[in-house]
Amino acid sequence: MKKFVLLLLFTAYAFSASSFYVHMHETSGRAIPGEGRILEGYVHNSGSSDIFMQASRITNDLPSDWTTTLCFGDNCYPPFVDVVPLDNNGNPAYEMIAVGDSSFFDITFNTVQSTHSEQGEAVIVFLEAITGEQDTVRFSVSNETVTVSYADTLQTAVTGDPVQMSGFVHNVSQDTIDIKMERVSNDIPASWNTTLQFGASSYPASSNEATETCLPGDSLFYAISFNTDNTDNQGSVRIRFTDLTNVQEISQTFTVVTETPVPAFSVSIPDTSAEIQAGQSHEFKGMVYNTSDKPQTFFLVRRQNDIPVSWSTSLCFDACPQAEVDTVSSSIMNGDSLEYTITFNTGDQTAGNGSALIAWYAEGETDTVTQVFTVKTTITDIEDPEPAVITSFRILGNYPNPFNPGTTIRYQLPQLSRVAVTVYDVSGKAVFTQDLGRQHSGVHQFRFNAEGFSSGTYLYRIQANGKVQTGKMLLLK
Repeated sequence: MKKFVLLLLFTAYAFSASSFYVHMHETSGRAIPGEGRILEGYVHNSGSSDIFMQASRITNDLPSDWTTTLCFGDNCYPPFVDVVPLDNNGNPAYEMIAVGDSSFFDITFNTVQSTHSEQGEAVIVFLEAITGEQDTVRFSVSNETVTVSYADTLQTAVTGDPVQMSGFVHNVSQDTIDIKMERVSNDIPASWNTTLQFGASSYPASSNEATETCLPGDSLFYAISFNTDNTDNQGSVRIRFTDLTNVQEISQTFTVVTETPVPAFSVSIPDTSAEIQAGQSHEFKGMVYNTSDKPQTFFLVRRQNDIPVSWSTSLCFDACPQAEVDTVSSSIMNGDSLEYTITFNTGDQTAGNGSALIAWYAEGETDTVTQVFTVKTTITDIEDPEPAVITSFRILGNYPNPFNPGTTIRYQLPQLSRVAVTVYDVSGKAVFTQDLGRQHSGVHQFRFNAEGFSSGTYLYRIQANGKVQTGKMLLLK
């Protein structure tokens, strides 16, 4: 290598002392396994007098079967020489560089054929003998032809949820190569399975490998999907990516741990139905427990309120707002609990039935607890006896309500009447009609069967001698 006057040399790196500077085209690179990779540059005399340079390799951190060799100025030296140049006797010497001139240097990393990725590093100190000025440069070379990026290799998931771990395989070589993705072990529970995706293709659970072609500098997407079960468990899959062109491989294990989530809260519901005297009130009481490890805000919500017109229901949860308020909330510390109440206030002395659909949930959580509470009222503990003298046509309600699938509709007639029953859905469409014929005065009942009907609120209308009475009922399946 000859000395020269620098005119038109583009460089990417420069390290400078006051009397010289070091230029490198690159300080790191990749080598084809089994071949050498040269990293080169030059030392330029930027001072006002001649300089005397020496390059010393102070670090040579290499795989055991790699070597590095140095060249400086006109001479190249064997791998075991750490200080260059040498004189004719093999002793350390100096490379003289005139003002404005430069001397080439390079370091060659001599790799070996390998099935796995390796990397070597060498550190060179450039010393000017007269002034003692010096610069240090770190060089590194990898024999990788492919690299694999991992978003993650370990995930914790909820039992039963599918899990996917993915990334990219990068072709960092200068050649078009064939890359194989291979599942070399599948240590998973018997009820689990894993599937592979490589490039644009997905493969069934029975397929253990796939091969794709990758252009220089391009990447291929990959994914490993775990299909889990509903028990706490763990599974691992080891994946090997092989550059089939250069016979180099990278392996990685992907692990999934499934855990049953701890519920954020629990609700005690001691009672859900009651039978009371008409005109009285009844409270359903229970507790909400914060079973999480942090304070949370809990909500008590009345989602449906299917009660007679003269009735009302109210909620209490730390506070007791007006009956028309459908949502109450309270913050509960972790490990603590709070009492709730749902109160039915019956309005008159007639027998009836009412229900309320209540829900509990915690802010930011997906779990919801729901429950229907029902109250039936009677008169003097006897279910709505027939009055001694009936003076008006009136519906006496239906029981049970809510119902599934049948309920009994009761009504009274003051005189001989022709009676018809019609049931409507919430859109006003008639879904059932029956002519009951002529009936004498007194209390009557009709059994309605909603088999085949959808859950929801229905209106029933009883027509007698041109007069109409309407009631409401809730079908819950």
